[in-house]
Amino acid sequence: MPRYELDGEVWEIAHDDKELSIMANGKGTQRKFVSANHAATQYAKLIAEKTAAGWKQIAGASTRRSSTHLDEPREPGLEQHIIDDLDNADAYSIYADWYQAQQHPRGELIALQLAEETRGEDRKLHDLVAKHLVRYKVELLGPLAKHLLSGDSPFIWRNGFIHGLTFSGEDHAAEIIRDVVKHPSGRFLSSLELKIHGEGALRLALAAVAPAHATLRDLYIMTGASLVGLDVIEQLPRLRTLSLATLALESVRGHGLRSVAAVPASCKAIHLRFHGSGTDYWKDLAPLFARDDLDIRNLSMRVPIFIDPILTAISEGPFARHVEKLDFGLTDPDAGMRVFLANRERFVKLREVAASLGRLAVTARNMLKANYKVIDVTEDDLADEIGYEEDHFDDIQE
Repeated sequence: MPRYELDGEVWEIAHDDKELSIMANGKGTQRKFVSANHAATQYAKLIAEKTAAGWKQIAGASTRRSSTHLDEPREPGLEQHIIDDLDNADAYSIYADWYQAQQHPRGELIALQLAEETRGEDRKLHDLVAKHLVRYKVELLGPLAKHLLSGDSPFIWRNGFIHGLTFSGEDHAAEIIRDVVKHPSGRFLSSLELKIHGEGALRLALAAVAPAHATLRDLYIMTGASLVGLDVIEQLPRLRTLSLATLALESVRGHGLRSVAAVPASCKAIHLRFHGSGTDYWKDLAPLFARDDLDIRNLSMRVPIFIDPILTAISEGPFARHVEKLDFGLTDPDAGMRVFLANRERFVKLREVAASLGRLAVTARNMLKANYKVIDVTEDDLADEIGYEEDHFDDIQE
C-alpha cells in the first residue's frame, strides 16, 4: 500500500479491482466503483493530487527501484493505469505530474511529448525534446546510452518512454532489446520492428522481448531467411498488428503458421507476405480464417501459392463482416476471386481493396472498381524493402 506523508500526517491508498482502500491518520475508508478501470483512474488521480500538494512517499511504500537505474522513483499503480490503456494521454499526464513532484526529469519529458502529439509537427517542441534527452541522458538512459554510439538510434520515444524499437540488421539486436525491457524507459515497449536475416539472431531477438509481453502490441518481422521463434505471437495478450514477410515460405510451415493462426483475439491487423513454393501449408493457416473471436479490420495476404483458399475462407467465414481493408496484390486469384465477388454483400465494412488489376479478368476489375476504392499493385519490392542482398544472405546462412 503506497504511503505518503505531509507535516506529520500519513495517507495510504490501495487499489483492488473495483475498490480503493484509503487510510488517513489511522481512519480507513472503502470506495467502490462501477468498474476496475474507473477505480484505477481515481486511484491515479488521488495520488497525483497528493503529490502535487506536496505529500512525499515514505518508507513502506510500494515504489520499486529499477535494477539498472537505482535513482528513479516508480509508482506501480500509475504504471498499471498506463498499461491498461497505452493510448490514454490522461494516464501519462497524471504520471508526469507525479514524476515532477518527485523532481525527476521524466516528468517534463512526458509533458513535452504529450504536447508534441497534440500539436503535430512543431519544430520548437521537437528541439526541446531532443535537448531534454541530451541534458538528462544519465537519468533517462543510463546504460542504454551506449547503444546510441553505433549509428542511428533504434529507439522510438513516445510520451516520455521508449515505445518502439526498430532494427535493420542483426548486430546486437537481442542485447539492445534485453537492456531496454529491463530499464525504466522501456517499461511500456509496444512496438518492435525486426529486419533480420540471420535465423539465430532473429530467434534471440524474439526471445529477448519476453519481459514486454504484457505491453507489446505491434510486431513487424521482415527477413530473407527463416521465420523462427513465432511462438511469441501466442504470448502477446495485447497484440494489435502482426506483420510477417519472408522470402523463404518453407520456413514458416508447421508451428510457425500454427502460431499465426493462434494470434490473440486483440489483433486488428494481419499482414502476410511470403515468397516460396509448396501447397501443404494451408492446413496450418486455415484455422485462422474460421475463428469468430477476431475483429480483423486490415488484412493483407500476398501469399500467392494459396490465395484461392484464403479468399474463399475469408469470403465465406466470419472475417467478412469485419474487414475494412483487404490486400491480395501480386496474386492471381481465380476460384477465390469468384467466391469473393459472389459474397461481396457480406463485406459490410469493406472500403478499400488492393489487387494486381492486370492479373484479373475484365469483369472482376470492373466489379471491384464499382464497389470499392481500388489500389493497383504492380511491383513486387519485398526484397528491396527488407534490404535483401543475395550475397549477404548466403554469407549469413553459411
